Amino acid sequence: RLEQGEAKNALEFLADFKANDGKLDIGKNVVVIGGGNTAMDTARAAKRTTGVEHVYLVYRRTKRYMPAAEDELLEVLEDGVEFRELLSPVSLENGKLLCKVMELGNADASGRASVTETGETVIVAVGEKTDAEIYQANGIEVNERGRAKYNQKTMETGVFGIYLIGDGAGGAATIVEAIRDAQIAAEAILSEPVVKDAEIQETETNCFEKKGILAQSSEKETEKER
Repeated sequence: RLEQGEAKNALEFLADFKANDGKLDIGKNVVVIGGGNTAMDTARAAKRTTGVEHVYLVYRRTKRYMPAAEDELLEVLEDGVEFRELLSPVSLENGKLLCKVMELGNADASGRASVTETGETVIVAVGEKTDAEIYQANGIEVNERGRAKYNQKTMETGVFGIYLIGDGAGGAATIVEAIRDAQIAAEAILSEPVVKDAEIQETETNCFEKKGILAQSSEKETEKER
């Protein structure tokens, strides 16, 4: 149990993973604590969760002493889960997991090597959350996870004329997914009457100069941009 912060229960996560077909918002980096079969199942599921890039399995002993079945360990390794051995989690704060560094000692009553603290500590990245302030500053509604709300069929937010794609929409995504989102948004924009009937005045160069700019505009400036 962590001295500070709360970890998500593995069985609850696995149930959510199954119910949502792996489409969960848990960040790019995930840490699974433990060395048993449930920890292995959790790590493999996390690796298959939408948006997850790295999964770390933290255990206070080494792989040799993990109670998980050998075939479970091999499957986790094949899936690309990264092991962090000889670490004992202490606290979770602001997306970072503080761990004590351990070292192996003599065998205990279970036949496994005992572990003692070395006095050192490490910090492991756990996850990344969306900064909701930029959305809220532009009047875009966000959900309880800080993700912007938008129409998945058009990629348009609740604010007319503002569309989201890629990471800005569904969280960590691939370039291919961002291109897909951009195509959906472009088709939706081009279907708007105000766009279909408008005379094109912008040049390609001007459009690229505006790339990456997201700021609140006055009503007059907004109308001009449209």
